[in-house]
Amino acid sequence: MSRALARHPVPPFLKLRSTVCDDGYWMGRLDHKDWLAPNEVLKVFVNIRDTSLINSVFKKACSRRDYKPSEALYSLMIDRLACARRFSDVEELLSKARTEKLRFSDEFFYRLIKMYGNVAEHPQKAMDTLFAMPGYNCWPSTKTFNYVLHMLVCKRQYEVVHEVYSSAPRLGVTLDTCSFNILVKGLCQYGKFDEAISLLHEMPKQGCQPNATTYSTFMHFLCQRSQGRKSDRGIRPVQVNDF
Repeated sequence: MSRALARHPVPPFLKLRSTVCDDGYWMGRLDHKDWLAPNEVLKVFVNIRDTSLINSVFKKACSRRDYKPSEALYSLMIDRLACARRFSDVEELLSKARTEKLRFSDEFFYRLIKMYGNVAEHPQKAMDTLFAMPGYNCWPSTKTFNYVLHMLVCKRQYEVVHEVYSSAPRLGVTLDTCSFNILVKGLCQYGKFDEAISLLHEMPKQGCQPNATTYSTFMHFLCQRSQGRKSDRGIRPVQVNDF
């Protein structure tokens, strides 16, 4: 049976910074027999300078009977490890969390996916993390789902966009107009204009209505195509009924 982590708002970590720069001092704080408040533990991890120590310090913190790791601590550790580009250590933390059947919020995974997409430049890991969320007893929100779609389109990973799109029912995601706008943009960039038109017609069936962004995406693409291929007579003329 899984257990939920405490979901206290992530504190302003910078306020926990100390002028004491001795990692030994902060590690020693975990040896105190007195009860340590959650913020005191967070303060230890904020002030550890050597990020290679984070996983070992975490194991030490977890060995205390009076402390259970919070989502805020996991977020802090992952942020620090990501900034240090210690992605294998991030994987070790997540493996431990999954083994212990911890539950994280959608916001936690949103930040984690952004880390893989923006910091690690690893869109495949971002996509894998989205698919793995149910294994942590967390179902992605439309916001998180759309971020992955948008990231893949921006990185021109068109071949796998459809894989993510088709996973929406399995992940329990309800697509919105923003989802379809991202897909339309990707199809237009990929030169799949007819497929983009088909998707436009699919939107009402999914309970979504095209908006100004939807149509401006089509207009932008058509302007680019007409300028770049004026002499190409093989292009199918666009009909008003297409829209």
